[in-house]
Amino acid sequence: MHPTLQNPQLIQCAQIIEALEKCHKERTWAKFFGACNDLKLQLNDCLTEDYKARRAVNAADARARRQRAEETWNELDLK
Repeated sequence: MHPTLQNPQLIQCAQIIEALEKCHKERTWAKFFGACNDLKLQLNDCLTEDYKARRAVNAADARARRQRAEETWNELDLK
């Protein structure tokens, strides 16, 4: 299973994940011929949006940490 799917914070994708797993269990052979492709595409879109949101939050946090570090460095240089 994709490691991202085991993240409990993906509440918005949970229904799609469950539906895809159900499709794979119920349509064992049909899944190889594209029976579950629509759900898979929906899941990919959902995970992509989650990735973009987490990336934006992490980038903002990194900028804030960098700013604090530079301020500290500047204070140390002045003394």
